[in-house]
Amino acid sequence: VTQADIDAGKVDNTATAAVGAVNVSASESVTATQSPALSITKTATESTFAAVGDVLNYTIVVTNTGNVTLNNISVTDPLTGLNTVIGTLAPLASESIPTSYTVTQTDLDNGFVTNRATASGVSTNDEPVEDSDEITVVASENPSIEVIKTTESASFSEIGQVVTYTITVKNTGNVTLTNLLVSDPLTGLAQIIPSLAPGQSIAITTEYTVQLEDLNVGSITNNVSVTTKSRGGNDIGGNDSVTIGASSTPIDAIDDDLGDYPADFGGVLGNILTNDLLDNKPVNYTDVNFEFTDLDGVIGLLIQENGELSLIPGLNEAREYRLKYTLREALNPTNSDEATVVFELLENEVDLRITKTSKGIEIYEGDEFEYEIEVSNIGETDAKNVVIIDDLPRGLSYIGTTTSESNPSLGVEISVNGSKITYTIPLFPAGSSLLIKIKVRAEALNSDQALSITNLVRVSADEEDLNLEDNEDSDTNQINPFFIPTVITPNGDGLNDRFEIMGLRKFETNDIVIFNRNGDHVFERKNYENDWSAEGLVAGTYFFVMKSTDKQGKLHEFQGWIQVIKR
Repeated sequence: VTQADIDAGKVDNTATAAVGAVNVSASESVTATQSPALSITKTATESTFAAVGDVLNYTIVVTNTGNVTLNNISVTDPLTGLNTVIGTLAPLASESIPTSYTVTQTDLDNGFVTNRATASGVSTNDEPVEDSDEITVVASENPSIEVIKTTESASFSEIGQVVTYTITVKNTGNVTLTNLLVSDPLTGLAQIIPSLAPGQSIAITTEYTVQLEDLNVGSITNNVSVTTKSRGGNDIGGNDSVTIGASSTPIDAIDDDLGDYPADFGGVLGNILTNDLLDNKPVNYTDVNFEFTDLDGVIGLLIQENGELSLIPGLNEAREYRLKYTLREALNPTNSDEATVVFELLENEVDLRITKTSKGIEIYEGDEFEYEIEVSNIGETDAKNVVIIDDLPRGLSYIGTTTSESNPSLGVEISVNGSKITYTIPLFPAGSSLLIKIKVRAEALNSDQALSITNLVRVSADEEDLNLEDNEDSDTNQINPFFIPTVITPNGDGLNDRFEIMGLRKFETNDIVIFNRNGDHVFERKNYENDWSAEGLVAGTYFFVMKSTDKQGKLHEFQGWIQVIKR
């Protein structure tokens, strides 16, 4: 039997006998048993894969396992895209077909690649045959996470400062990860990343506000963790941390010398913040706090938030005081500096000075004139209960007083007792001054001789005076007797321009008549005011008669001549 007999399905056999011209034949047909069959096997060169792009190489072997020839065998591999036809395949014959497949991320995420190949054909009598085979290649999974935490803040320096962190989560493995929990306990972050493919990164920002304890510690360490589970249920995670240190703005508390004050001083000593610096600039009191660590026993110190210091008066002894304070940055109390404040309280000593002058004016009996008294507190201590006593000398009578005060609240009180005039001032502050103008009258003299007058004034206070030498002063002048001039020169030079009778005011009333050589009246005046200048008259000799009444009512008559010289 041949393959062709099997393929034909039978064997036909005919025998022929011939005798001479006679032929005799007989035929017999034997049917073949046909068994068409087909097998396919698939193998893979690689036993595993680990990355996208890995190539799996397959070999497909198609074998005719039957006893008839097969035709038009179709071989397909949907995964690799193979679709080929084997035209004919004899029994027991095989044909090997190579094919390949490139791994995808889905394959890695699935954890395997299963590949099925199918072969189908027909026998010579059109009987169909088919077989298939598959092979699975398992992935080599390597789940992995990388976490990096960064911040642009190199340091922190104050309460309330916001530090921004960036958390970068990267899938450094070869399989997609899901439901990744990102935890940052310091900032309170708890965020889920639903899915993260291999090589993919996601950045998350979170913030933290600096607290006082961070400044006390001097640093902030921020930890972050990322956790999830692999496809097989194993824990996968990563973590990172970043630490930043505290920094401080330059702060400089500068020592203060507030100067000297009287022991009973009550007022502003000064401002300790005026010369202090923050970030090398004058401080704003809202940016700093301060506290005194040593008051050196001072009592009644009033402290304002802007740095101004004041004293309640009369509570502290006279001596030097050295106080210490700590200056702190308001938003960073750990940033501080110390300074010393010095001031001295002095014994209550004042320095009063008084001067008196009549400015050297020429005085005649009956004249009214002014003394000027100037009182000054030239020390640094306020004077209490200041008393100024002016004893008018014989020959003067008091008319009145005007005062000019540098400090309108002096409250000067005046008391007159005979020739003694007393001025009192309850409080005379340091640096204050008082100008007193006393108007007096020169009384009539009892003789034709001038009277020397010396006026003494003195000042005192409750406190001891540092320099008693300038606490009194005197002015010496003289009262000249009544005098009638005999010559006037009315030329407008301001000298002798008028017929001025010196001491005229010693009389209560007067009447004057001036006439020429011919007896003609050229001027008449009741209560003459020393104002005749021979206006409109020629030079020459004129005569006068003046009748005056003194304070006692006695009448006095004066006669004489006046030489008028005009040039």
